Amino acid sequence: MSDKILSIIVPSYNMEAYLPKCLGSVIIDDKALLQKLDVIVVNDGSKDRTSEIAHGFEAKYPGVFRVIDKANGHYGSCINAALPVAKGEYVRVLDADDSVETAAFEKLLRIICEELEKGDGSADLIVSDYVSVDPDGKVLKRPKFGLQESSRSLADIQDGWERLTHHAIYYRTQNLLKMGYRQTEGCAYTDTEWIIEPMVTVRRLRYLSIVVTRYLVGRDGQTMDARVLARDFQTILNITEGLVSRYAERCTRCEKEALGYYSRQVRDMVSMSYSWGLIGYEGEKMQCDMNGFDEYLSQYPEFYRESENFVYGPNYFPFRYVAEWRKHGCGLYWRSRIILSRWLLNVAGLVLPKIKALVRS
Repeated sequence: MSDKILSIIVPSYNMEAYLPKCLGSVIIDDKALLQKLDVIVVNDGSKDRTSEIAHGFEAKYPGVFRVIDKANGHYGSCINAALPVAKGEYVRVLDADDSVETAAFEKLLRIICEELEKGDGSADLIVSDYVSVDPDGKVLKRPKFGLQESSRSLADIQDGWERLTHHAIYYRTQNLLKMGYRQTEGCAYTDTEWIIEPMVTVRRLRYLSIVVTRYLVGRDGQTMDARVLARDFQTILNITEGLVSRYAERCTRCEKEALGYYSRQVRDMVSMSYSWGLIGYEGEKMQCDMNGFDEYLSQYPEFYRESENFVYGPNYFPFRYVAEWRKHGCGLYWRSRIILSRWLLNVAGLVLPKIKALVRS
């Protein structure tokens, strides 16, 4: 067994404003336990002081921090550069603009030590809670995964709960290496691959109801910004197509039931791709993008038939996006339904609080 219990991959591109807080947050008080940490900062061709800051931590905490300086290749290339050299028994990704709650993180490391004492019976996946915070540090949300401390497998995550994200998950490193995991390079949104594809290796899970990560939202230029999503929508479709093709390949080699959570999340990603496209895009380009996506999926008949049953839409007004798209495309019928649903949602948002206030009174 390695003397390193956890590797943290920190993809970094022009992150001088955020990286000191990110890396500083993992410096725990227990120095012996700190030496069991393996932090790999991947400088993705930054043009600011990102590399200098990372090397400063490497010099101050030798054996804990390492730096990989490389040409720009986007998020996936950072994972691919760091994962093969990761020394930790577990591995996670921590974005350079995020941070951890230091005390909670130290508690997590002690629990990982306990888990590793189980040997072959240790968890393939550890899940902890996280919170979304705004640039001022205000907590906006604590996602709920539908898990309990007694949960032991991904089957315990039922439909209707929020999906796991990379802010919450710690994989057994060897599982990813054995499956030959590699992330798509040269584009954004490949973190979707990280939170879905390795799930096929997970048989044992351990959930910890402690908040470890602080996920920053609302930063200018963030990939989840609506304007960035609109600009890069074709990239999202390309990533989803890759997920579908690799899912279909794995289905030919093992029972679909064994794919479990992984299978559900691939289908959910397809559903979201349709919903984002149909609600967020207008005009000829959107229709062309969606037609191409739909044609690609038709190469996988079984998956294509399953997708007819996808239901994903605004709260209270779920639509069968896939079926509706194939039937009506982007015509007047569909646009009318979107306009009507938005109007109804706005009305509900205005009326429901007043009704609740009357009931309370």
